Parts: sequence; C-alpha cells; structure tokens
Amino acid sequence: MRDKIKNKLYFDKYIERQMKRVLIYSADVNDGQIKEDRIQAVKSLINNIDVNIMIAKYSRGDDIDEIGEIYEDVFPKWLEVFEPDYYNKNIKMLSIGICLGVSKNSIMKVYEMLCTSRKEDWLYEFLVKSYIGEEVDNDIELLFKKQYGKLKKIIIESDGIMGIKNYLSKN
Repeated sequence: MRDKIKNKLYFDKYIERQMKRVLIYSADVNDGQIKEDRIQAVKSLINNIDVNIMIAKYSRGDDIDEIGEIYEDVFPKWLEVFEPDYYNKNIKMLSIGICLGVSKNSIMKVYEMLCTSRKEDWLYEFLVKSYIGEEVDNDIELLFKKQYGKLKKIIIESDGIMGIKNYLSKN
C-alpha cells in the first residue's frame, strides 16, 4: 500500500466499480448507442476513468511495471481525446509519463500537440524539456501564475529537478 489513508479493500472496490463503468460506456460506444456528436465526450470520460483506475492501482500498491503497462495502454487513447484546454489533465498525464519513464518520443508528441494548439506554458516547457534533456526557456509565462508561480520560482532559483527534490525534502 502506498496510500496511508484508505485501505486495500477501499481501492479494490473503487477499481471494480470504475472498471464496470468503463465496460458499460465502451459497450455503448461500440454498440452505436451513443449519438455521433457525443462519442468524443464519452471516449474522454472513459479515458478519465482509466486514468483514475491507474492512479488507484498505484495508490493500492500495485507493481510499478503494471502501472507502466496501463499507462502505455491509456496514453494513445488519451491522445485521441486530447484537449489542449484541459490543463490539469495534460500536466497529470505528462507528469505520470515522466515518472514512469515513458519514451521521450511520447512526451514530445504531447508537447508538439500543445505547440500546435498554441498552448505555451512554462510548466509544460519545463516538464518536457527537462525530461528530454533540452534547455528550458524560462521567459515563457505560466498559464496559471497563482497556482504554479512559487514552483517556477523555486525551480529557477535552484538547480531544476535537484532543486525541487532538495526543497521538498526540507519542507
């Protein structure tokens, strides 16, 4: 167990309920029961549920290799329903992928989609460029300064990733 608040039984039940939801929604899409103009929204919902299942399995303490396999399955489906305006989801998917060590090509694919959609943000820039080993442009503005301004300041004033680790270990 990685989570210290909820027990294994909680996660077992949660994952089971969510998996049933995925099966129901997927069957509805595959059986043509969803109106054409709603298919993308339902696929996006399915993807959100899949991501939540993956996170719950991590919290439950499942093997990290299994979590990586789930991510590799969820990732291309996320790209199909990708929305540049879903900032938190995009940050979450990039962060999880980076933590799991997915291919740099996968991370760059997301970055290119963000650039194509003209979603320029320092946090996106930092996550992607740090991961692929390129220079981060610190002049890029944050889309959400209030929420991430302190993080940007810590990273810029310290030694990037190592600065974050040191800051978090002290605080």
